[in-house]
Amino acid sequence: MKRTLTLTAVGALALALAACSSGGSGATNGQTFANGKTFTMVLGTDPGTLDPDFTAIASAGQVDRFLYDSLLNVDFSGTVSSGLAEKWEGTTTTATYTLRKNVTCADGSKLTASVVADNINFVGDPKNASTAMGLYVPPGTTAKGDDAAGTVTVTAAAPDPFLSRNVGGLMIVCDKGMKDRTQLKTGSVGSGVWSRPSVHGSRPIHRTISISPSKCSTTAVQLSTQSPQLM
Repeated sequence: MKRTLTLTAVGALALALAACSSGGSGATNGQTFANGKTFTMVLGTDPGTLDPDFTAIASAGQVDRFLYDSLLNVDFSGTVSSGLAEKWEGTTTTATYTLRKNVTCADGSKLTASVVADNINFVGDPKNASTAMGLYVPPGTTAKGDDAAGTVTVTAAAPDPFLSRNVGGLMIVCDKGMKDRTQLKTGSVGSGVWSRPSVHGSRPIHRTISISPSKCSTTAVQLSTQSPQLM
């Protein structure tokens, strides 16, 4: 018998980014999105902390991908595409990202280049012992943000042939979360399309995550991990 946790979402969950890029039309490549329907995803374990910089659990990463965005994305073919950054360039030791204009966080605050740089500096500092260090940001890497130009310049302590891609994959926490990381364990101050204001219940028997779209959809969404089921 297998004990599982079920994650249920009501709304246009996985399709939100596509809807944004298509101008909110709700369709792409001739397909119409099933907005308002139910999407169910099974998690093999309780995700635990949802702080993206302090978890290596796959189930937490699955949830965090709804809550946080990264500078760059990789499509199914392995092609790197823009995320929070509209342009980027890099070498083995430096990388520069130009942010999209008027990007807002789930709490409505503006995402600035300085905040993105704070994320990179935090993960790159070995004293913080982030699980994302080495995976996305090489140890000793530093970053500077130019809010006026909307650019983030990254400098690595040692050559990295995939520097711009690796740093570009880091999930970005917004300013309020960087100042108080305790709320990231069960809450979210994210840069992704979805926001999650609260978690209710006790692990691992029941977790309910209320999520509402923060950028381009008006459909309310609820994610919930139900009581363990025998399968």
